[in-house]
Parts: sequence; C-alpha cells; structure tokens
Amino acid sequence: MGTSKQTSPFPNAKRYSDQIFLFEYPPATSSLPAANTTATTDDGPSTVVIFGWGDGQAKHVAKYISGYRAQFPSITRIVVVLATTFKAAYQPLHERVAGMMPVIDAAFPDGPVPVTTSTATSSPDAGEKADKAAARSPLSPVLLHTMSNAGGINLASA
Repeated sequence: MGTSKQTSPFPNAKRYSDQIFLFEYPPATSSLPAANTTATTDDGPSTVVIFGWGDGQAKHVAKYISGYRAQFPSITRIVVVLATTFKAAYQPLHERVAGMMPVIDAAFPDGPVPVTTSTATSSPDAGEKADKAAARSPLSPVLLHTMSNAGGINLASA
C-alpha cells in the first residue's frame, strides 16, 4: 500500500496552512470608454477575508468566493480561513494567534500603511488623519466576512 497524500481543499489557492488559503486575481480592467475609467473598479474592496464557520466545507465557502468576485470586480485577493470547531474551542490562545498570523501577511502583503510625520501628531484628530492616509493606500480596502462563532474566534485571533 502507498502512502496517502493530503489534497488541498482549494487546489488553485496558495496554501499558508491547513486553514488559511490565498486566491490572487489580476486587477480588473474597465470595459467603459477611456473617459470614464475612473468610476469602474475603485468602488469595492481590493481584498476580502472570509472566516468560515466551524467545520464548514471548502466547497460551500467557495460559493462565497464566486459571489464576491461577481459583486466586486476590484478584488485582487481573497483570503479564506477554514475553521474547525475543535481548534476554536480547545486550542490555547497563543497557539490560535500564532496560527492566524499568516492571515495578516496574506491580506496585507505590503505591510502596514506608513504614517507620515504630518499624520503622526498628538492632536485629537490624529487618528482621523491616519485613517485618511490609510484610505489613500491602493491595497487598504479590506472586507472581512465572519461566519459563526468559530469564524469570529479566528478573526479575534488575527
């Protein structure tokens, strides 16, 4: 008898762990005339992170991937986090946090948005200025979709 080979639930995705997968897509191109190109793909998120429900099957989560791709052509990456009920309930917090760190790497491949000295002041509206700086980043729009308690636990750990 041969050894069994573990197959990926998402063969077209980059696998970060047994729970975390990254789908990458080329940027959407506009089908409108050149004069109207600014109003096409800038309206939606560039990244979606889907935190699946406890013991949810990949084939069911894949339907959400298709739906988001159809709804938001601007998406260039989708991160899927599959959840197991056992890990959500019994895994120690430090292990769960360490296991979710690849989600941050996958969702934000360019790292954090740098805060300039003009936005890093101690004034009361410094946070608002930092938010505006982040909004100008080309990869900053991220949609988080959390399903069930297990998905919420994974989100809280990321």
